Amino acid sequence: MMSYQVRFWSIKTVKNRRRPFGVRWLVNGQEKSEWFVSKTLAERYRSDLVRRLGVGKPSTR
Repeated sequence: MMSYQVRFWSIKTVKNRRRPFGVRWLVNGQEKSEWFVSKTLAERYRSDLVRRLGVGKPSTR
């Protein structure tokens, strides 16, 4: 289901993980996440999600 109701959290860091930097967000109350090897990759992914919503595209991710 497509939705414009999306909330983002800041980048989460969990030590002792193979991919320690996580991007977390909510879509219609359901938590989603994606994990990355570097903080730079996580920030880029998060900014792409935010930009996509700013353009007016609904999210299912």
